[in-house]
Amino acid sequence: MTLDQILAALDGKIPFSTVLGAPPWMIQFISLSAVQSFDQGRYEEARQMFQGVVRLDSSNYAGHAGLGALALMDENLEGARSHLLRAHALNAKDPSVCVNLGEVFLRSGDTAAAAGYLREAANLDPEHLNPYANRARGMLSAIES
Repeated sequence: MTLDQILAALDGKIPFSTVLGAPPWMIQFISLSAVQSFDQGRYEEARQMFQGVVRLDSSNYAGHAGLGALALMDENLEGARSHLLRAHALNAKDPSVCVNLGEVFLRSGDTAAAAGYLREAANLDPEHLNPYANRARGMLSAIES
């Protein structure tokens, strides 16, 4: 590890995981563990892992998606919006991120933006099997009535 690498990581030009020599599988393992903790309701544990993942690799989709969902739960709409928009930019194919973005914009009073993300979530699941997309459909129905 060189000073130039450290400075590049601090500037966001390269991930800290590269500087530290952390293999991609390790970042993926931490991400999956964080998702599992979140799903089991162990939110503080999940938050710590998601934060670590994002610090190691700021382009980690799961880290931003998880931090966005946690911020939404905490009613930190600005934090949720920031992380969820980053997650969406990294992977626009996840209905959970789209519906969470829809909820952020809905709570912020931007119904048009909310409806756009909710439609996007619904369109990602034409079979109506994904619970997040189905939640989006319900929210859309309420907005449109």
